[in-house]
Amino acid sequence: MNNPRKIFFSMLVATTLAGCVTNEQFNNEMSVLQDEYRVENQQTNLAMSTRSFDVDKGRLIKAFIDTFSRKNIAVVNLDKEIGYLLAEGTGFLPPDKHKELGLAYVAELNRRTSVQWNYTPGVTTTVFTVNINEVTKNRTRAKVGLSNKASAKQHAAYYSEEYPPFTRARYEELWAELEKSLFIQRNMN
Repeated sequence: MNNPRKIFFSMLVATTLAGCVTNEQFNNEMSVLQDEYRVENQQTNLAMSTRSFDVDKGRLIKAFIDTFSRKNIAVVNLDKEIGYLLAEGTGFLPPDKHKELGLAYVAELNRRTSVQWNYTPGVTTTVFTVNINEVTKNRTRAKVGLSNKASAKQHAAYYSEEYPPFTRARYEELWAELEKSLFIQRNMN
């Protein structure tokens, strides 16, 4: 092993391997992030998923349908009698907001994992599950669940928990757009 070529090659291989990230290390780093995101998203869902409105169930269902239509989100399933909607689609957040959050997510991944991440706009399908209950004649409560399907192009698509600022932004956008729909309904009647 006194051959200088062999020594150089051995040192090159050792140096190269020292900088490599193992699957186990990467999975451990992502597992920690996923656990943190899960807790934060649960807190966000508890705080932001339910709202009450001073309208009847029919008006609130119409407002959700109008909101989803304006955002190009398809209502896939609707049962007006029990107050249930399932809607899904892409592009719910404005593109500039989506990019801003995507860049922040990549920055966090780069800070907290051993892998270099790059921002690549992907297609995320947001799924909205809406349950609407009439509390009194003109008082209705809506509970919205959010889930996402990410494209395979996104590295983080293999992990189930969404970056929490995306969850908050989607709720904020939904409730703001729903208020607009209700405002338009009131002014049309």
